[in-house]
Amino acid sequence: MRPFRRRFRRHFLLGLLACAVLFCVVRVAPWRRLGVGSATSQPRGVEAAKRAEASLLYASLFLRHARGTSLQAAPPEEGQGTRGAGWKLREPASTRAAEAAETNDFPGDFAAANCTMGRCFNAGRCGGDFRVYVYPDNDGVKVSGLYRKILRILRNSPYYTSDPDEACVLVPSWDTLDRDKLSDEYVMKLPSTWLLSHWNGGRNHLFFNLYSGSWPTYFESLDFDPGLAIVAKASFNTASFRQNFDISLPLLHNSHSERGVFPSVMTTRGNLLPIKRRYHLAFKGKRYLYGLGVEPRRSLYHIRNSRDVVMVMTCRHNKNWEKYKDSRCDVDNAEYNRFDYMELLTNSSFCLVPRGRRLGSFRFIESLQSSCIPVSLSNGYILPLDEVIDWHRYSIVVDERHFLQVPHITRSLSTQQVLDMRLWGSWIYETYFSSVEKVVMATIEIIRNRLRPSSGFVWNWHPGGLTFVPSFSPSLSDYPFYRHGNALHSANYTSSPVIKLIRSLSIAPHLSKIIIIWTGTGPPKIRPPPLPVTVTIISRPSVQINPLSRFHSVPGIETDAVLHLSEDVGLTVDEAEFGMEV
Repeated sequence: MRPFRRRFRRHFLLGLLACAVLFCVVRVAPWRRLGVGSATSQPRGVEAAKRAEASLLYASLFLRHARGTSLQAAPPEEGQGTRGAGWKLREPASTRAAEAAETNDFPGDFAAANCTMGRCFNAGRCGGDFRVYVYPDNDGVKVSGLYRKILRILRNSPYYTSDPDEACVLVPSWDTLDRDKLSDEYVMKLPSTWLLSHWNGGRNHLFFNLYSGSWPTYFESLDFDPGLAIVAKASFNTASFRQNFDISLPLLHNSHSERGVFPSVMTTRGNLLPIKRRYHLAFKGKRYLYGLGVEPRRSLYHIRNSRDVVMVMTCRHNKNWEKYKDSRCDVDNAEYNRFDYMELLTNSSFCLVPRGRRLGSFRFIESLQSSCIPVSLSNGYILPLDEVIDWHRYSIVVDERHFLQVPHITRSLSTQQVLDMRLWGSWIYETYFSSVEKVVMATIEIIRNRLRPSSGFVWNWHPGGLTFVPSFSPSLSDYPFYRHGNALHSANYTSSPVIKLIRSLSIAPHLSKIIIIWTGTGPPKIRPPPLPVTVTIISRPSVQINPLSRFHSVPGIETDAVLHLSEDVGLTVDEAEFGMEV
């Protein structure tokens, strides 16, 4: 009897211990992790219901784990306080994003990551004339000299409006160009975007940025929430770039020219001489010894030679460089001082542009400026204004892992191909990057272009996409001198009245009509002879009073070009045709 009692007592105690352990597991582990209240904070009935609900969800978590679902806190129903709060199963991000795309109703995080012009931009504000509004300056807020240039350009542009209600694009006056916390230009306390009176989550807003992230990771963080705004930024990575929404900018020096003139193709031909430059491929820059940007610069010495491929680098890039110096640093530093940077660019046919700490580099547009073809070695880098510029015509992009093939790739191009790339690369620089004004206006024109899609030929052929501001047109039919092959669009012109020129000009191949403006006091006394073109006589005595009125529009002109001649001018058909071609 005693052994039985001892066994019973032992099993009974083990059972109590097991129940206590089980109670602790049931009481603490799943419920506390799931956030269910205890008996001290909830009535027993509520606590029991919570436990039952949590147990079902805890089991469902394992049953549905294969689908990638998870648990998320459900907010309480309105009017129920905390009693209606609970947990619900959360679908995978891809499923929620797909469902949100169908309903066009994105939560905050997904809206920022999946922005398109249709989802995050209110085109209804752009129904009339395209207008840009710049917020008033903020007293006491730091603004860099470069951003002052941008604001000044926008306020003096033909698109500027002082009325935010009629604006299509709104630009904050806060300086967001430099978001590197270690930079002297970093604005420490940027006001909250909620203080913008027309913020609306960021819709139709535009932010400019050149530097994002900081040492050591250089993540593309702006250190503020841009919401649903368009971000025009340098060093954009394909992972964070929102296609056809964000805009990639070039890196610009603070001293970059504020304004410039529109070039012609002829003005860039001087950069082609000499045709064969002294160096075939060149690079001069820093060689990082640690952190981001070490590769591929560390291995560039493998492709240099003693003839026409120059790769010079220096290890002196910060105060602690001697701590990490290697056996090549002394030789590299001595070689580095032998070459002048700009002289090397202007004497090279191809200029290597490897990534630095960030993906972008000043060297890219500096190479174009020197009529040196840039060779980009920066994986994932979105080239400047990539949306409208066909960079394959003006530059070479090589994977960082294939840098040893760069000399072979560049030498495989014919002399004519090299000359064309140098010529048009210089033209691209002069047209879109030679001044802050052109970069800013190109950014604005890209947004306008999205609202009225057009052909890329407008941007990649002379005279370019900015020449006709403010009456820029996305249609090639609105460009009277646009050449496509050997065909000249709408190649006709009209001559004004010089009776002695009628006979000779009437046989000009492209002449469409002759209009004679009669300035006499009486009726016209001119009887033109039979001609193969139409001759119209318009009486306008006011020309005698105001000679400038001769340039006013007259009815009957339907051509793209007008040739206006005074009566004492002599002109041959060949000269007229030459003028038309020019």
